Amino acid sequence: MKDSAMEVNIDLENFDKIEHVYQIVLQINAIKCLENFIPDVAKDIDQVDTWFKEITNNVFIVIKETFNVEKWEKQKYESIDFNKVEQGFHYLDVCKKIRLLFTSNFIFVLNDLEEFIRHFSIYVQKEMESCFQTIIHSQNEDKKEIYEKVRILSNRLGELFEIKTKYSRVWSCFSNKHMIEYWQNELSHCLTDLSDEMENITITKRISTFKDKLMIVKALSTLDRFREGEKFINIYLKYQNIFFTQINDAQKRVLDAITNNDYERVAFEIKTLQSSNEIGEYFYQQAR
Repeated sequence: MKDSAMEVNIDLENFDKIEHVYQIVLQINAIKCLENFIPDVAKDIDQVDTWFKEITNNVFIVIKETFNVEKWEKQKYESIDFNKVEQGFHYLDVCKKIRLLFTSNFIFVLNDLEEFIRHFSIYVQKEMESCFQTIIHSQNEDKKEIYEKVRILSNRLGELFEIKTKYSRVWSCFSNKHMIEYWQNELSHCLTDLSDEMENITITKRISTFKDKLMIVKALSTLDRFREGEKFINIYLKYQNIFFTQINDAQKRVLDAITNNDYERVAFEIKTLQSSNEIGEYFYQQAR
């Protein structure tokens, strides 16, 4: 019976076998009353108890050392294996019910693991807020930087959806369990605000500002997969057509001004075209 218990692998990935092995350990301990009749009973009991405690304690050490806040910060917030975190929680949750392990430090390991995930969730929220603020308040910023911030947002949102769907025990430790809904609302408000801004810009015909907002909307369309209802790409396509129309109109005004020898107007319109970047640059070169 002792061998049948000690042959079972109860490492981190086999948390579902701990209870079964523990039942065997209990059965072995139950024959302690026969130690006066069966040689080496006490020795076998001590051996299997020690083995069980050592094996589980080794796993506790692995969990504690792997998912450590200070270590994670020193590693520059590298990606986390949430499958292993989930396994760690299940392992510790099972051990929490085992009387033989009450003298071990598993409860401290469990508390530390929960704190690790809370710390992670707070870090992610702050990182996403920083990226989002950079995007929505951008003015003539580097296009690559905006797309990089959107990429981070997209990756984090995908990660949040995956954790909530696949790793419920991990998700239960998040400081804000409504984080996904929060970001869906933020994106909805952002879409509405950008749509209103674009509508106003079409009236004032500020081509350079129009171009910047179009770039932001197009970048944010990467996040459409996390939204329901109206998409950023729909806003982009709608106002892209208006943008092209305004560029064409500006080109016509340049040609009309040249025809009428209104060179002050020519200079103004060409400057406007030039500020509108790729599309305007094409017409700008033509107008010259």
